[in-house]
Amino acid sequence: GEWVAWTPEGYYDSSVNGDKYIGWHINQGEDRSALYYPASQFADRFRKPLVVANYLKTNGNLDEAIRLANAEDPKKQKTEETSISQINKLLPPAVFFEQPSESDTESSEQIFCVKAGAKSLTDEPVKDIWLILNGKQDRGIQRIKKDKTAEPRKQLQGKEAIVEQCFELNPGENRISVSASAGQTSAEPETIRVIWKEKKSSDEDIYKPNLYLLSIGVSKYVNKYVPNLLVADKDAEAIADVFKAQQGKLYRNVNVKLLLNENATGDNILDGLDWILKESTQKDMSVIFISGHGENDEAKNYYFLPYEADFERLRRTGVAWLDFKDVVKKLPSKTLFMVDTCASGNITGTRRRGATDMTEALRELMQSSRGTVVMAGSTGVEVSVEKSEWGHGAFTKALVEGLGNFQADYNKNNSIEIKELDLYVTERVKELTKGSQHPTTEVPKTMPNFPIAVR
Repeated sequence: GEWVAWTPEGYYDSSVNGDKYIGWHINQGEDRSALYYPASQFADRFRKPLVVANYLKTNGNLDEAIRLANAEDPKKQKTEETSISQINKLLPPAVFFEQPSESDTESSEQIFCVKAGAKSLTDEPVKDIWLILNGKQDRGIQRIKKDKTAEPRKQLQGKEAIVEQCFELNPGENRISVSASAGQTSAEPETIRVIWKEKKSSDEDIYKPNLYLLSIGVSKYVNKYVPNLLVADKDAEAIADVFKAQQGKLYRNVNVKLLLNENATGDNILDGLDWILKESTQKDMSVIFISGHGENDEAKNYYFLPYEADFERLRRTGVAWLDFKDVVKKLPSKTLFMVDTCASGNITGTRRRGATDMTEALRELMQSSRGTVVMAGSTGVEVSVEKSEWGHGAFTKALVEGLGNFQADYNKNNSIEIKELDLYVTERVKELTKGSQHPTTEVPKTMPNFPIAVR
């Protein structure tokens, strides 16, 4: 499950999504409604795991806790004391839509134009304002305007800003969001829902998206210090088979690049990421699945271990999480990133580090890739359970049952939507592992619920 711990001064630590349960309540006087901001909006200032840990060790001595945290931080990101009274100076700008004025609307045309604004709530000017279509900003948007120019019209006027932009809607539900930045903070997106019911031709296949899948599974490793896994390669194969079965159904074409064991080298994985980035378009669906070992270096940077990974030369032989994050952020398509990397507590070598923890890696991915659904098989330092009698790890077994066998079709409408799959996988993995493993899924608020498979 999710958890969060905080000090009276506001510093906190949490699981991947734990900080959604706390926030800042800002009073505005008796005649105005109070404001509420989730803790994640001030994460750069207040999410300080080392401060929280040392606060406990020092019996609540904040100055000493910050000093120790700064000395221990492997990334050398210095913490400066920030008091609760300073929150009013850190507030993000307010954002709003001027056109349309309704939060839910229908469009008879595919081209839909909006006008939105922002207002700074502090002395800081509005630095930028931007619009988001179905979770994707800029690179993922095909912008079509009456004057045929590609850029949105922006006006930054000190503490206020306006942006106008026209979008090419997708069939069905679309979500258009606005956000803005001022000072060191960005606003939580304000979102409207737009339904476009397209006029279909006699050949409905032309409206189906293509799917691009990069599926990576490493069970066998060259380095003797990296233990082999049982079924990571079979997991990647099974995910490929599940999506191949959707060709001609939900997707017009399913294009798969499968990298297993000796083919899952660092170079081949990077080539695979280049491939999916090059091929995918705004209309498509992109899926990345990785199964194998993961490891933190001494600075807590996370790496996926390819076939030839050398634990002692992690920066040179591992695939940096930054490479995955960069590609996922740039993908113009709707994107699903599924991660089932085993905690490397079994890895041995001359240098031992603490248990592998991908909490920060997942959080960074979720925050930087707002148009991506992220599904992780485990959280924190949990070990991803795999059993030979299952033929898969618990996470993949649940995915195959849910998608391939349609057990995630809770409403029996012959379509599995992403939130249905999330629910099934979460409950099934807990059942399979007797509560020792907890998957986590992040579906951005800026993305509508969408089908992932149909009968």
